[in-house]
Formats: sequence, C-alpha cells, structure tokens
Amino acid sequence: MKAKIIYSIIVTLFLNILAAQNKSQINGKITYDYILKTPDGDFERNYNLYFNSKESYYEEIVPYDLKRSTISKDDGTEVIYSRNTKIPQFYYLNKDQVMFFSEVFANEHLFTQDDEIDIKWTLIEETKKIGGFECAKAKGEFRGRTYISWYAIDLTMPYGPWKLYGLPGIVLEAYEETGMAYFYAKKVQIQTNFDTNSNYIKNKTKDLKFDKALSLEQYIEMQNKLTIEYFEKLSSRLPKGFGPLKIDKDCKDCGQKLEIFD
Repeated sequence: MKAKIIYSIIVTLFLNILAAQNKSQINGKITYDYILKTPDGDFERNYNLYFNSKESYYEEIVPYDLKRSTISKDDGTEVIYSRNTKIPQFYYLNKDQVMFFSEVFANEHLFTQDDEIDIKWTLIEETKKIGGFECAKAKGEFRGRTYISWYAIDLTMPYGPWKLYGLPGIVLEAYEETGMAYFYAKKVQIQTNFDTNSNYIKNKTKDLKFDKALSLEQYIEMQNKLTIEYFEKLSSRLPKGFGPLKIDKDCKDCGQKLEIFD
C-alpha cells in the first residue's frame, strides 16, 4: 500500500440540509477506486455506490475494452486480464439489509444471496479528514481477514464499498490489514429531494430474479466446479504425452482469495 494517498474528492453537498440530517431525503453516489494485490501485480477497478435511506447498489464501472485490461507488475511488465462478459459486477444491499451480489468467475456471472454477512466492528477513537468529511476509524473481522475502515461521521447511513457495511456512517476508505485490498472514495456526490439515484437502483434491480439466487454454499460449489472445468479445458489443449493439469490446493505461489470460507 502506498505510504501516502492523495485524495481527489469532489463533493456536491447541501451543507445546511445535511446539518439538519433529514436522512429520509438524502441520497447520493460515490465513486471508489478498488485495488487488489495479486501475485501478478495490482489489479485496479472503479465502482459506483448508489444509495438512499433504504438501500444501496455498488456497481463495477466496466472498462471500454475489457479484454485489453492489464495488471502492472513490479518489474514493469504487464499481465493481460481476460474477461468475455461486459455485464458489470454488483452488490445490492436491500432494505432488509440482505446482500445480493453478482460476481464474474471463469466468465460466468454468479448471482448470489449472501445473508451471512455479520462484521463485528470495533469503533476506535481516532478521526481524520477525507476530502471535506470528518471520518472515524473502525476495525472489523470478516471471513478470515481484518479490515480497517474510515466512515464519514456526518453521512449517517450504514453503507460502504463491496460488503463492508454496518457502520454508523458511509465508508469512504477501507483496506485489508495486510494490504491485499484497498478501497477509497474518489468522488462524493450527495443530493437531497433528488431521486435519480433511487430510480437508478430501482431500474437495476427490478428484473433480478431474487428467488433464483444461489445460496452462499452453492456459490462456493460453483466456483469449485468452474475451476475444475477450466483446468480440464487447459489440459485438453496440451500436446500429446503431457499429463492432465492438477489443482494444487496447497499452492503457496497462487493468489489467495479475499474471502476465506471455512
């Protein structure tokens, strides 16, 4: 992780209304930069978080030419990141605080209900400014990893990037303690009496088949199934005389997953 982060946060804010904290009318959009460290280098992507008083929708900003996306390695070389689908990944937190997400794995979108998110946040008496917002620190454990988050004290809604929610304010910065993952807000737009973001969420979720969503257990099973199929496909392309590729579950040089499931 960089020793010093320079924030470029543009804030569109009606301060007098925010001070009154009429939460029912406040909605907004926050653009985040997401950096994931992999054995091949840093993978970077931008996301938009749309929210209102009841729900949030965190959506990937898909690059124009997805197949030419690259990961920059420390030695100056680049690794091509291949993905055939341009449908954005997303994480939808509904009014009942249940998460539905769609992630791409082996070029397949896995639409899943994740109702097992229960981050035990510890609030820490430490503050700092992020853009024009006073932010407080929190620490939480989630699926085998520890996260440090900074949430905006005056934006009293429990949202954040990815699955990092449940704090007294919106998370503007978060990182995994070892530096594997990093999220930070680049642009914050807060509106009042303005339902564009609410309509965006409604339009994005109205056709989702929630009753067809995978359970978390099925999601893990599908990942394993797709991994096996991928290795079988690679093995079928090997020259004659070469044995099939095998999955080494104890591989120390392979990339670790952000979520560690028992």
